[in-house]
Amino acid sequence: MWSIQTIETELTEGEHIFVIPRREGEDQAVVLVEQLGGEPGELSVEASNIPGTQLSSYGKAQVFMGNFVDDAQDITLRVYLQATRWVRITIATIRSGVANAFGKLPCRLCKKLVKMLLMTALALLGVPYMDKDVFFDDDLLKALNDLLSDTTYSALESLVKEINLGIWDAILKTVAGVEFIFELADKLYEKVCQSIGLCPKAA
Repeated sequence: MWSIQTIETELTEGEHIFVIPRREGEDQAVVLVEQLGGEPGELSVEASNIPGTQLSSYGKAQVFMGNFVDDAQDITLRVYLQATRWVRITIATIRSGVANAFGKLPCRLCKKLVKMLLMTALALLGVPYMDKDVFFDDDLLKALNDLLSDTTYSALESLVKEINLGIWDAILKTVAGVEFIFELADKLYEKVCQSIGLCPKAA
């Protein structure tokens, strides 16, 4: 149906290959590769079996998204580093036509989905979210909202529509005016999921 998986590991300088199997029926994928620490520009990634255009405007992240190529059996990532760094790879895959199943997501998985969508969107916009607090002012909220009408990022729009829970509007409403502080991030994601009925609210 769908999957979100995260790989976080320390990698040495040079090339590293990751192969993520494609499960039967999965049509779309979003891949976010983040360099944790160091200077922007030390990370580069090549992706095979999904569209290979790197879309991130943020120097410590790489984003790939879109439909699997015909008969693809996996996503192959070639990660290149200029120095030893911790790297986090998040891969979301989805099968079309299963929107109703998202209404049954447990809280834990909903929060993973919200995190992936928000981090990917900030990377596309070039927001340095790992280096400083991010204030979600009107300009940033407008830019996030406009992403879904930008044809360059049609795969993100397709994924959001497939989920079909009002999740994008819930994200924008929840982060409005908030300083994004990573220690509190889980609560932020939980609040989004509560607003769409997938995390229980505190008594």
